[in-house]
Amino acid sequence: MHHVASLKSGAHSRRFAACGKIPIKIESVGKPAIAAFLRKLQVFKSTADVRRAGEMFLRYSQVGDDMLALRPVVQARERPRPLFLQPLLRLNDQSGTYPM
Repeated sequence: MHHVASLKSGAHSRRFAACGKIPIKIESVGKPAIAAFLRKLQVFKSTADVRRAGEMFLRYSQVGDDMLALRPVVQARERPRPLFLQPLLRLNDQSGTYPM
């Protein structure tokens, strides 16, 4: 099987996981794979084949054991989303509001 992405994880501590793309394979492997996927999807939509479309959805949405093993690593490294404020935002002292 050809891959367009790579996945590395820490073997000892399991506190590290990184994924990256292999740019040279995007044209030769990635585009044909996406084209085949979209073609199948279009056929199922055009023929209203709900059963086979559902089977395809379930097959592609399954999470493998290798990915489930990385879930604790990802959750341990998860950070809260940053909160960004507009730089020109000023508090109105009298009303306690921020005029827009």
